[in-house]
Amino acid sequence: MRKHFATLAVCLALGLATCAQASSRSPQDKDKDKDTPAKHAQKAQKLKIIHAPVVESAKDTIATIAWSTNAKASTILKYGTDPKDLNKKAEAPWGGPTHRVYLRGLKPGTTYYYRVESTEAQGSGSQVLSGVEQFRTQGGTPAKAAAPAGATKPAAVKLTHGPVVESVKPTTATIAWSTNDNSSTILKYGTTPQALNQTAEAPWGGLTHRVYLRSLKPGTTYYYRVESTQAQGTGTQAVSGVEQFQTKGNAAAVPAQAAKTSPRNVALNNFRQFLVTHPNIKADLQKNPELARNGRYMVQHPGFTQFLQTHPGVKQQLAQNPKAFVQSEETMR
Repeated sequence: MRKHFATLAVCLALGLATCAQASSRSPQDKDKDKDTPAKHAQKAQKLKIIHAPVVESAKDTIATIAWSTNAKASTILKYGTDPKDLNKKAEAPWGGPTHRVYLRGLKPGTTYYYRVESTEAQGSGSQVLSGVEQFRTQGGTPAKAAAPAGATKPAAVKLTHGPVVESVKPTTATIAWSTNDNSSTILKYGTTPQALNQTAEAPWGGLTHRVYLRSLKPGTTYYYRVESTQAQGTGTQAVSGVEQFQTKGNAAAVPAQAAKTSPRNVALNNFRQFLVTHPNIKADLQKNPELARNGRYMVQHPGFTQFLQTHPGVKQQLAQNPKAFVQSEETMR
């Protein structure tokens, strides 16, 4: 009988100790348990670049490049003067979905190639890389101001990055892009791709262009095209394809014509405009459409890579069935 009482006493003591231990747990420990599902949800999220790299500024010896991801990640940029040898690296402190690096000690009048990397998204350990992009520093061409007779004309203005939708709210939006030379900043937009009847502008000049759209309708799809004209010393013009974005919120009524617009047709139209200005790439894809999914070919044609990054609709169509998409483009000529 004494043994039974002794055993019962030990059990009661252990039970009380366990309860005491449980009740003594701090609120922080309990919060950690509550956070476990959220941490698992973060682990399931795959890291993505949601806004392609944009050259915010480029001067004689410095440059600023920014991009965004869908989760907190590292900020790494590898660059160099050879697209096949990005032997230099610039970094910024870890964390945040917006990434920005400042390059210093660059050479004036030099073309640089770069690729951005964001790794170890919080709770996932995943990594995302951009394609190889390029920009050119200012200066290094003193003969440009007073070119002798018969000298080669300055390069025509071209879009080097973007356009990129930097932010979208119910009634406002911000869109940016970059060019290879000083030029104007014009954006035409509307609720149908066939009628871009509204215009937004910023003061002339600079390599980075940014416009702010206001008084937009919530929950509405807008189509736009950017234009940079009168590059310094050339009088040329660069025009993007027709892009689109949708404002946040709920729309009172979706325009019937916009609802009937096919994303595939918009992608075809943008792709056709790109190929018109890149006949060599067009000829290559007509012979072998699979080149659109060939990594080596994309590295050799950074302009094509940049175009696909800023035209996700075209990229998706080429990834699914490049042969059918290229043949469809040919029927639109």
